Amino acid sequence: FVGLGQNWQSGDMFAQCEDCVFSGGTGFGFTLGALYEYYLWENFAFGVASTYRYLGFTAEFREIITKDHLYTDNGLIRETVNLRFKHTADVDIHNVSIAPYIKWTPWEFIFIRAGLGIGANISTNIKHTEELDQKTARLSNGEIVFIKNNSSKQYVQDTEIPDLKSLQLYFLPSIGFNIPF
Repeated sequence: FVGLGQNWQSGDMFAQCEDCVFSGGTGFGFTLGALYEYYLWENFAFGVASTYRYLGFTAEFREIITKDHLYTDNGLIRETVNLRFKHTADVDIHNVSIAPYIKWTPWEFIFIRAGLGIGANISTNIKHTEELDQKTARLSNGEIVFIKNNSSKQYVQDTEIPDLKSLQLYFLPSIGFNIPF
């Protein structure tokens, strides 16, 4: 079986930098799996589902940072300006699981399935980048200056997500339709 869909981040995710909290991320994910079923009676079956899931999402936030700015106005002058930076977290989670279940088919076109599963994340990664999110700033004398950053994106973090590889237990209820192709 194959499943495609949207991923939504719930709650807050904390990166390794101070005050870096990401919320409201979205992304694309998919599921690949195989089922084995053995019918005990005409309408009842015992089965096992084995799955691989990719759960990816991107979240971002913006912050204002005060930086020193050097400019020439009949000599070198240092002034602090507020600059807006965009932080982006790209999260990739790869998960495998196995779930035994029971299945009831009350009518030929519909089934109800429930099972318990066990799974583990085999790979978890976060790529946290920071980039300047504005091109100009206004100085205290009213002059508008162009802001230049040496690099467009800086990698703040590119690591495994700590403490996310623990064993996971699932309860998997589902209702499905048998649609012959």
